[in-house]
Amino acid sequence: MAMSSMGLISQESFDTVVKENQEEFEMGPEEAVQDALEQFRKSGVSDFSHIVLRSSVLDDENGKNEEDRSHPVENAANTLATCLKKSSDQDGDDENASVVGKTLADLVDLCKPTQQSNIAMLGNSGGAEVVTNALRALLENKSICDVLESVKNCAELVFVLSYKSVAYRLQFESIATIVPLLTTALHKLEVAKSGSGIVSVLRAFRGLARNSEQHKVAIATVSSLTVILRVWEAFSGAHVEIFNNTCALLRSLLAPDDFRCDAPECFQRARVLAGGASVLQSGLAPVCTADSNAVCIAVQGLHAHALQSDACREAWALLRVLAVSDEICKAMVEEQTSSDTQNSSSDADGVLVRCALSALEDDECENACLQNVLGWLRNVSARDECKARLCTDRTVGAIIRAIETRSGDSRVQENGCGVLGGLALRRKENASQIFKLGGLNAVVHALEKHRSDDAVCRTACGALRNLVSRDEFVRAAANADPRVERALRAALEQDSAPSKDLAYAALRDLGALRDHEFKASRYLKAGQV
Repeated sequence: MAMSSMGLISQESFDTVVKENQEEFEMGPEEAVQDALEQFRKSGVSDFSHIVLRSSVLDDENGKNEEDRSHPVENAANTLATCLKKSSDQDGDDENASVVGKTLADLVDLCKPTQQSNIAMLGNSGGAEVVTNALRALLENKSICDVLESVKNCAELVFVLSYKSVAYRLQFESIATIVPLLTTALHKLEVAKSGSGIVSVLRAFRGLARNSEQHKVAIATVSSLTVILRVWEAFSGAHVEIFNNTCALLRSLLAPDDFRCDAPECFQRARVLAGGASVLQSGLAPVCTADSNAVCIAVQGLHAHALQSDACREAWALLRVLAVSDEICKAMVEEQTSSDTQNSSSDADGVLVRCALSALEDDECENACLQNVLGWLRNVSARDECKARLCTDRTVGAIIRAIETRSGDSRVQENGCGVLGGLALRRKENASQIFKLGGLNAVVHALEKHRSDDAVCRTACGALRNLVSRDEFVRAAANADPRVERALRAALEQDSAPSKDLAYAALRDLGALRDHEFKASRYLKAGQV
């Protein structure tokens, strides 16, 4: 069975196995397809998004003619390619332009995100090149009618082809013009105030950026990113889908998810988006000002869509990955609205801290949103410049309450313990305050309940170590509670070396290690004394 270096198989290889199943093992059509899938999965193949799962590969032998075997998606792709060639050769006409628009609409209807086999048929029929050529023609040839709707349809097809399939993203990577074309399309849709069209282009960008550093770099150029941020700021307050999709797109630009790239620039891209002065090797220069950057626009969106749970979740997810440096985290914690700066009696807390508190204190806040709120607090709490502003009775109390009331959600536990551990790090007074508000008990309970979850185990052990290492009173209270040592020793049984390291360090700082344990193995068995 032939496979590429990226673990992809060809349509021909898949069809050959299906055909063998039918001919040699007398399997029925559906059984032959399912058996072929199972064989390839056992060989390490996991991506079948570019494969048409057809069971009619014996049609040639069964006497069906070419017309009978034709597929509506394949027909539409061929029709579109023919019309585009005719348009370029003859400068087009209204009838030909109408066919282009109708064919694009038909393809969008046939290739909805759930119709994976149809999407695979489009991709295998040269869909990436055909759609790119269609978009270019629409943007250049004014004789094609219904341009905006057709541009939107092209963007939708780029999205469905690229978002789930590595194979088709690779095809788009070989077409260097797709990102500039989409940028031009976004500008035209911006001028026309087409909200649904803008959403489609943003979705197309998201599909291209997924697992592709090449596309991330192209989207993050000044020419493209400036348009994206401008559209986001202008439309996201009134259009929640534009806000959500832009947040998701920017977050994807900051994800180091392309295993082919040794040194992704995601960290520096985050600094640029947050208003930093970095200049990337790929050419991305600062495109934001102090008054208009991704942080400011996300804050505006949080206020505009405060009652929309999905918008809050997306905003906090973006803010979380933007918190990458001391400078940015400090600015985030101190971020004020224009009304704050004009009101001398304004609360000392920054607007983001107030928004975070509002989410933490809202019993109706969804766990997915709360995970991101605590994730943002975890990132900023590790910065010495932010600890004083965050370590208040109200904030710490709200974090502890979230850990206690959402005890079944492991990611809430992980990030909640992470915030408490960050606040207590190198701060004796913070450790004492967290202990007095019940933080020690909350962390121990999280460790007891989720000790098999490596992420929770690491953050809880780290938090316990930071709480007991500098404050004698907290250390004495922890020693008096047998659950603390018992939970830490149980954590030593985990397979993860980082969890073992932190559990051992916490036991050492707690003063719970015996002399022979220092000299013996670093990792102890539970119950060993």
